[in-house]
Amino acid sequence: MLGLLLFDRHTAEILYNLLYKFLNALYIDWCVMLLNASSDDENTMTGRHVGLVTRIAWCAKFNVLRMWCTPHHIDIIVKSSAEGNDGGAYVKDIYSFSVHLRS
Repeated sequence: MLGLLLFDRHTAEILYNLLYKFLNALYIDWCVMLLNASSDDENTMTGRHVGLVTRIAWCAKFNVLRMWCTPHHIDIIVKSSAEGNDGGAYVKDIYSFSVHLRS
C-alpha cells in the first residue's frame, strides 16, 4: 500500500510521473517485478489509452493483472446490502446521524 502527497491536479500524467519516479527510486527494476495493478474504476486511473494503470502496465515486462482494489469491492457489497434493509431507510438514518455528529 502506498500513500504519496500530491499538491497538483490528479491527472493520469501527473500521477504516472510521480509514481514512476517513486518506484524507480525505490527499486530500479520494478517493472520486471510488477504483477498486479489495482485501482478504483475512475477514468483517470483506468482510461484505455492514458489511464494510470494502463501506463504502468505498458512499463511492465510481463502481462499485468488489472483489477479493482479490495476496499472498493467491499464498499460496493456493503452499500448494496445496507440499501436492501428497509428500502434504504437504514442508510438514510445513518447518513443523517453522521451529519448530526459533524455539526
